[in-house]
Amino acid sequence: MTFQNFMYFCAAVWLTIPICYPIKMAKIHSSLAGNIRGRVGSTVFRKGQRAVIAAQYQPSVANPRALGQQIQRAAFATASGGAAGLAFIVNHSHEGISGKRENLQKFIKQNAAIFRAAIQQAVQDPEHVAYNGNINLRGVTGIQPAPYLVSTGSVSFMQPTANDVNSAGRVRITTETVPTTVANAAEYEVFLAKMGLIPGDQLSVVFICTAANRPTSGMYQGSTGTYADYACHVLASRVTFKTTSEVDFTSSVTTIADGKFTDAIIKRADGDMTVTVVSSGELAGFYVGDGRIGDDIAEAGGVVRSQLDGNGKFIYSTSRLVCTGEYDYLLDGLESYSNVTTMPDGSSRFLDNPEYAPFGVGE
Repeated sequence: MTFQNFMYFCAAVWLTIPICYPIKMAKIHSSLAGNIRGRVGSTVFRKGQRAVIAAQYQPSVANPRALGQQIQRAAFATASGGAAGLAFIVNHSHEGISGKRENLQKFIKQNAAIFRAAIQQAVQDPEHVAYNGNINLRGVTGIQPAPYLVSTGSVSFMQPTANDVNSAGRVRITTETVPTTVANAAEYEVFLAKMGLIPGDQLSVVFICTAANRPTSGMYQGSTGTYADYACHVLASRVTFKTTSEVDFTSSVTTIADGKFTDAIIKRADGDMTVTVVSSGELAGFYVGDGRIGDDIAEAGGVVRSQLDGNGKFIYSTSRLVCTGEYDYLLDGLESYSNVTTMPDGSSRFLDNPEYAPFGVGE
């Protein structure tokens, strides 16, 4: 059969197949089809029991063993878990991107790249891992304590470090003394400037928390031990400071009282933002937190500054969460994405570790 005749034959065969979209597979019954093998375009021909099978070519490989694929899966799972837990924030937190779906996709893409690079670096140099946080073990879908990049934008603001965030649920935003009373508009502006803010700004604080007993959401028994991911939840509080013209300066204005910003300077508030001042020592400074944490543990936290620009568009600071604890199983968590699980005793499969018995034993 010439190539031209073969193509005519293929066209005729396809025309006899009932149309049903999408077409995945079809049987070809023809005396001329017996020797057709291989791939033509996106169609693969193979011999079935009673006919030649024409199937759609599927280039993807199920469960690839490559280390790069394991790293990609771990990074994507961790970013996706973060997107689920932080969705009410990160579905609009990227300046210049509109639409919830687009923002969530941006969050996953950015954070998967961050986690992928961190895991790759840990694989290459396990003694110097520049990453502090969990990754999602295989099969764990919830958010984990991790240094998520939660917002991106052009507004300048402080980025907390490890010393600025603690497990009690507080984030230090300045080491300067913040006045508790102001007498006029100028002093009010100085009060906000101490925190890196201006009148009209919104300040948000975000925490990834666990209950005090740290319940688990998934476990993995790897080659060097048993590892667990936490059952986490997210808490976030926000306040919007009044503009200068909205504050009544006919008398002295109290800015902070009973561990909170006062209504005299706050236009809107959600959650339960708290204020704590540490007066001395290495951790001295002005902290904001969330009063709903109670006995829970803040595993990670961060702050975001929001503004309205001259065109009425919301703009944000670039903010990344900081973990409060130390998490040391980055590579062990990666092992959970391997197709062949190595058990603590070294066997590749749990039941497959017998020894050869002497000949004749058990007969």
